[in-house]
Amino acid sequence: MARILFGLIAPTIVTMVVWFIGSPPALSLFWDTADATIVGHETYEAETGYGMHMFNAPLVKIENRAKTLRINLPGVSEMDDVKADWPIDKQVRVKINPPFSMAIAENDPRLNYIVPVTVLAVSLVIWGLTLASYFIVLNTLSWVFGAFGVIFTIVPVLIVVFRWQIGYPPPSAHFSWPSERVEIVSQEIISRRIGNGTIQHTPVVKVRLPDTLEPIPVDGYRGGFRKDAEQVLARLGEGTMMKVNISPVGVPFEAKWDIQQIITIILTCLLPIFLFIGMVFFRVAWPSRR
Repeated sequence: MARILFGLIAPTIVTMVVWFIGSPPALSLFWDTADATIVGHETYEAETGYGMHMFNAPLVKIENRAKTLRINLPGVSEMDDVKADWPIDKQVRVKINPPFSMAIAENDPRLNYIVPVTVLAVSLVIWGLTLASYFIVLNTLSWVFGAFGVIFTIVPVLIVVFRWQIGYPPPSAHFSWPSERVEIVSQEIISRRIGNGTIQHTPVVKVRLPDTLEPIPVDGYRGGFRKDAEQVLARLGEGTMMKVNISPVGVPFEAKWDIQQIITIILTCLLPIFLFIGMVFFRVAWPSRR
């Protein structure tokens, strides 16, 4: 009974609390990311567990989405501070919860996934060793090598699965999203002053999809230095054809592998090596008695 309670139930409860509870929860790791524009500010009332409190927040509009979202900010700020830090027309990058009811800044200081991922990895080790103890007599050496076996098998698989699903767009878009060759009808660089006073230059490339009348901007281009934006437009060109992957909500992304997606491919190729090392640890932990 103790093994079931402390080896299976307790790690499950701790993992669920760490991943599902919080504002924002650790599950925000898997939320979609998008570029947004500050369009206003509002004061709202919300329950905090200690009664109703008033909060101030910026409102953002995401291109190709009709709904305006409130950004969940850390702490309670005065409206003047919110307006100063989040001026209207400021371009921000946000993560959006699946119901599309709330947004958080991509660089929100509360977004730290080290603890949740560590808790999940430790829980997987405990689950694996607990289940193994029902079938195999474990000594101290078996526990140690068995733990390394779980780490080299389960953790790399989780990392690879996570990396295939996160990103803007995720690497899986190259294989699971429909693709089209479309004509570039216009391109420009939009320059805006951001919160710290610097000017951010964002390349805007518009294409016409087969089932749309109006040109649609290709998503996924980040703002930065002007020379970077110019390089993006230089390798494309108005009137030329480009291949795009189309997201489930109809937003086009350039069908181009970025560095993070390439790293995901490399990690996927290395996965069999990690699994082999894990199997070796399992073999050492529980050698055949034949």
